[in-house]
Amino acid sequence: MFTPLQTLFGGLLLHISSSSLLHATGRVLGISGVLDGALFGDRAGWRWALLAGLAAAPALVHALRVPGLPDAGVDSWAALGPARLALAGFLVGLGAKVGSGCTSGHFLCGVSRLSKRSIVATATFFMTAVTTAHVFPVPLAEARPAYTLAPVSKHESRYLLPLLVGFMAAHVALGALLRAYPVRALAPLPYLLAGTTFGAGLVVSGMVAPLKVLGFLRLLPPWHSFDPSLALVVVGGVLPNALDYARAARRASLPWETWRVPSRTDVDARLVAGAAVFGVGWGLCGVCPGPAVVTVGQMVVQHADAAAFMAWAAFMGNMLLGLGAGHFV
Repeated sequence: MFTPLQTLFGGLLLHISSSSLLHATGRVLGISGVLDGALFGDRAGWRWALLAGLAAAPALVHALRVPGLPDAGVDSWAALGPARLALAGFLVGLGAKVGSGCTSGHFLCGVSRLSKRSIVATATFFMTAVTTAHVFPVPLAEARPAYTLAPVSKHESRYLLPLLVGFMAAHVALGALLRAYPVRALAPLPYLLAGTTFGAGLVVSGMVAPLKVLGFLRLLPPWHSFDPSLALVVVGGVLPNALDYARAARRASLPWETWRVPSRTDVDARLVAGAAVFGVGWGLCGVCPGPAVVTVGQMVVQHADAAAFMAWAAFMGNMLLGLGAGHFV
């Protein structure tokens, strides 16, 4: 169902996470790049801190007892089937590596910087994902049209603003702490907090649910299955990131960090091909690297059964294989 309020606040959490990390460390929050580097690159501790934050986010949201959130879609993993998930995972991993990024790095962070490469990559993987979701659809069991507005009570909605303010306060407090005590031992903390905030944004927005994402990709008729919720990620995440980047100082605030924002402007066949492959994988199952990492934490919180864990493992294992294979393409 259409969840504009929850998805808007989730998008704002994605903005807080990615913009805070950019200002503090000079890094773009691209989950596929973080994951690739953690396993096949420098294996730096900051990467593992960010991934740990992503995986821990569902437990934090659960502990805060935030009501009225979109269904996390844990049960839908087994219904997607291991073969479809395995193929989709490999294509997502391979495409993200060859195309130099995924939805977080290219869409959330790249489009907001008006990066030519990210704009082309996002347009490519979005078009291929929409086409794939239409040609190879997953049955979405909706009694009512997916664009039906989900009811939100005043009791449920009043939890969202304090959640947002709480994460903002945590980032401000951590920044002040690190400026007052610039101790290198505390260097992983901005990454841990950014990962936790980003993961919470995925849970609150509903982007962690495969079928909700697939509903958004059902842009072609018939529109009974189209869920426009994730368009609110643009309003809550991409647009604020664009405004924030326009005034960014182009330097990291932490003394041990440097500005590392990608500066390439060329658009080549490798970028387009990688983005297209990523889009096919994304359109098959509605999962990209960030939600895949967050889902393992969500499954633990919801005590998912073995079938759901096996389905997730089929996607995740093959996504990692795809990332590794991308080094040889």
